[in-house]
Amino acid sequence: MLLLNDICGLSQRDIEYVLDPLSKPFAELLKEGRAVIARQREERKALIVEDEPLIAADLKDVLENMGVTVVGLARTADQGAREALKSAPDIVLADYNLDGQKTGVDAVIAFQDSHQCPVIFITGYPDDVLKGEDVEPDFVIVKPYRPEAVQAAVAHCLDTERFFAIDADSANGDL
Repeated sequence: MLLLNDICGLSQRDIEYVLDPLSKPFAELLKEGRAVIARQREERKALIVEDEPLIAADLKDVLENMGVTVVGLARTADQGAREALKSAPDIVLADYNLDGQKTGVDAVIAFQDSHQCPVIFITGYPDDVLKGEDVEPDFVIVKPYRPEAVQAAVAHCLDTERFFAIDADSANGDL
């Protein structure tokens, strides 16, 4: 119901039609659902790697409105990598084109061996993010972005159990 209301923008009438019959009144279900999601996210931490201050501030607002704590704002790849290792975020939102010589991909490469978490690239250069083999982002959102798209991607990343590949050599056959 939250997805249909908050992301898809369906009206109460349409949602009641799709989910007929509802187990409780619409407003009560919506309130309960939002409370459950807020409790699950209140301990979640995010890092934003973005060199444009207005965009970084907007992304921070989007995350905080979702109940996610922003533990750092980085303008360069080196700052982003250091902050990721220091704060161990649950999710990273990164731009591709950053201040300096390095990119958002460079930032992710610098911390991904020590700290793995979902990564969402929000960029005007989606092809550059997707052409590399070193980083497999969870989502790529093209600028200019819609806050609803960011919310949906972040919600998916934080609300979905994540499994990481195990190196066959280090697994020793124990799976």
